[in-house]
Amino acid sequence: MAKAEDLDQRVKGNGILRTVSPTATVAEAANLMAQYRVGCLLVIGKDEQAVGIVTEADITRKASAQSLDLSCVTVSDIMTREVIGCTPATPLATLNWIMAEYNIRHLPILEKGEPVGMVSSRDIHAYEREVAEAQAQWHRPSTAAPAGQTRQAAQNGPENRDQTRREP
Repeated sequence: MAKAEDLDQRVKGNGILRTVSPTATVAEAANLMAQYRVGCLLVIGKDEQAVGIVTEADITRKASAQSLDLSCVTVSDIMTREVIGCTPATPLATLNWIMAEYNIRHLPILEKGEPVGMVSSRDIHAYEREVAEAQAQWHRPSTAAPAGQTRQAAQNGPENRDQTRREP
């Protein structure tokens, strides 16, 4: 069964956790998100502990929607302070449940309170797609035509077999 650390390593591969200081401006945070092509940054305080998380939604809903000057507002002004996270061993089903329960799309991976990674709903979808594609490779039906039927009819599937010609 897949765990948080599997998704972080397998889907992302780079193992780099993107962070920002609580004293950075929202404009700086937005630029970092764009530069790294991520939807959130973990906010790390002086003691190297996660003190919050800032997401694209935070920027849109709390800063832009209120017409705040993003170069004057700090990350600590708009960040979500309650960091909901998981451990590296958290199972995939639990990750899905946490995200649905709290209506969030990003989960920091914390090991002994220290941030070590991030899992997003997009990572979960990518992983599930990868697994489904691998399973499809193993279970792909043969395209060999049954006796008395053309190869094209076999590929068209049962819904179109009446419209295909039979071989003598």
